[in-house]
Formats: sequence, structure tokens, C-alpha cells
Amino acid sequence: MKDKFKVKRQRKPKTVKAKVADNTKKINELVKENKQSVENKIQGLRAIYDGQPKSQQSTFTGPLYYYNACLGKPASTWIGPSGGGTPNYTGLEGFTWGQGVGSDQRIGRYLYFKHTTAQLRLNMTPVVESGSPTQFRIVVFKAKRNAAFGTSGGNPNNDLFLNNSGTPIGLNVVSVANTRSFEFMNMLVNKRNYNVYMDKKVVLQPTLAAIQGGSNVVTPFSTSYPPEYNTTLKLKHEEKVSFAPGNFSEPQDSNYQYCISVISAPYGSTSMAAEDWKFSMRGTVSCVDS
Repeated sequence: MKDKFKVKRQRKPKTVKAKVADNTKKINELVKENKQSVENKIQGLRAIYDGQPKSQQSTFTGPLYYYNACLGKPASTWIGPSGGGTPNYTGLEGFTWGQGVGSDQRIGRYLYFKHTTAQLRLNMTPVVESGSPTQFRIVVFKAKRNAAFGTSGGNPNNDLFLNNSGTPIGLNVVSVANTRSFEFMNMLVNKRNYNVYMDKKVVLQPTLAAIQGGSNVVTPFSTSYPPEYNTTLKLKHEEKVSFAPGNFSEPQDSNYQYCISVISAPYGSTSMAAEDWKFSMRGTVSCVDS
């Protein structure tokens, strides 16, 4: 028998789709367009070409040599082994921004720093008589917020590393010559006071050059290690900073100062001076108005 009573199927309620108002669409399009049109501002770092390394001990030609650099300007307290009352860090500048609408100027008191990109090159100087390898230690670091920093702060030349006893030590501490190379190539970086972004070792060897007769033609001999090292440093900032009132000023509330310390030592010998090399660097600081 067929059922006397039939259950009517209930229809599903229609889904009501909300319509986006025309003015809302226009607002979203304007926001998207404005975001894409934000100008990426770039300021170049101070270019260094074939910078000459310095000796750790001015009265002795070896074994350690170094080259120090930092973003912005070095603190006046960063006095190195040679003394003289001046910092032994080369300021790469890049953080003094003037007012204006140019691609290397700021509008107002605020900028959003994105990153600094720097190309670093270490190259050996061709030699005629001896082409012994040289070992390098490249340390990229930045002072911690809770550590003394700035013109009245500490000095990486005194405390960038730690010895076996955990005591801070740096290039200003001249140890015994025959152990100095080994110590500075292997000591721990002082992470109590510094954040470390690179701690790398490389070995380079100068090209042996033979002068052909009285001409200036140079014939290189084969070597075991490359004569040059190149790398790109991508140093992140990713922060909004404010500037003091006025035209050309530096950020007030940002620990932007990355530092680079390159130390060289003879490879396989403690008596030779590791000085036949050059330091070169170029780069840019990238940011947007905020």
C-alpha cells in the first residue's frame, strides 16, 4: 500500500550574499595602490676600496693584522691598539638622513629601516718572493641592548672575545707572539655583550708574480688557496625609528650599528706578518617613509 501521508520536503533557505558597497571597493583599491606606490629609499654606505689593514702591535710587524668597520659612526671610546685617541673602526655612514623628497631623504621624523646590504671583499696583494697562505676570521656583531653602547659605552677592542677563563679580551690585549694567532682565531666571541651574526674563517694565498724581463707583465704561479674572498652581508633592521628635530640627524631609538671585524694571522707560522691583503666594502641602506 502506498503511504496515505506524504512528508513534504522542506526547501533549504536561500543563502543571502552580502554585497560589497561600491565605496568600500574603492577604498580597498586606494589602499592597495598606495602600498604599492611607497617609494623604497636608498642611501649608499661609504665605499672603501683596498683599505690597508693595521697591525695589532705597532712596535712589531706581526703576527696579527686587522680591519674594523661599523655602520654609522664609531663611538669615540673605541680606541684600538695603536692608541692616538681616535677610534680604530671605520665609519661606513648611511644613517644620517636629511629632510626632503629625494630618494635618499626622509619626509618627517620617521623612517622604517628595512635592511643594509653590503658587499665585502678581501684580496691578497701579489708578491714576488713569498706566497704563504693567510688565515682570516670575519666577525659581524652588534652590541646588545643591555650592554653599554655608544659614545659612553664599552669598547669591542677590549671585550669582543673571551679567553679560556671567561675573561673578556680583545685586540688591545697583546699576548705572547707564538700563541697569539691560535688564540685569536679560536677564542669564543663574547655573547654576553654582543649578538653575533657571522663568525667565519677563510684561508687566502697571494698570487706569486714573476716579472718578465724589464717589462711590467706579471705571470702568476699556481697557488693552493684562492687569492680573493667575496661575500654579501644582508643585515636586517625591520624597525620604525625616529629622528631628532632638524635636518641632518641620526636615529634616536635604534640599535642599528652592525660592526665588522676582520683579523688575519699567518697560516702555519707564528713569525711572519699577515699584512699582504686589502679590505673593500660597498653597500646600501634601504628604508621607506613611515
